[in-house]
Amino acid sequence: MQQDSRSQIVRVSFRESKEDSYRALRQAGYSWGAAQVAGRCAGVAQVLFGTGVTAVLKDSSRFAAGKRTARHLSLADKVVISSRGMSWLTVGPIAVAAALSKNHPVVWVRGAKVGPELAAVIWDLKVSEGEAVVWGSRSKSGWDAFQVGQDGELCSCEISADRIGDTPLWATWFVCLGGGKPKEVVLSSVLRESQVVQAHREGVSVAQSEWHELEKLARKFLVPE
Repeated sequence: MQQDSRSQIVRVSFRESKEDSYRALRQAGYSWGAAQVAGRCAGVAQVLFGTGVTAVLKDSSRFAAGKRTARHLSLADKVVISSRGMSWLTVGPIAVAAALSKNHPVVWVRGAKVGPELAAVIWDLKVSEGEAVVWGSRSKSGWDAFQVGQDGELCSCEISADRIGDTPLWATWFVCLGGGKPKEVVLSSVLRESQVVQAHREGVSVAQSEWHELEKLARKFLVPE
């Protein structure tokens, strides 16, 4: 681990960022599978968006986190997932998997908003066939929406109200397949791959205070698996 005292940023290995994220979530009570996926996505999100460790700390600090899992609700013809305090990092894989099942045109989530970092979940699931995965959070001007296409490119996009329909009560973001109109490239697949490769060589930047907190949590789970 390297430290830059001027900026209060530490640089850790890519492997450490994923493994400590996994262990922090395991000590909080998350299942092996959920923590594995979240740990991988946290590492990538920290490299590309700087948000992975923050999400891990949020999810690890939830009261009775391992028992308070996401809950599926049926509201008329809509599917809503109640995150119960879970961040995009742990509820995101559930919502994206539900959208990929194609059983429902739109999957809604009640809980914290999500931005472009949800792309880390889609890349982890290796979605490469079919339509683009589109998601968005409500904003003052409508929806801040993004999509990952078949080529893995992350773009901001527009999505019509007709495509997603009426918003269920308290829902804050959605995931669906297709229907987005790309606007700007946020992160190309080439740049994404180069940044991940660079992180393997040079490490990942994390706020010093967040990294120390993550290490403390990770040390609580040292059981070999």
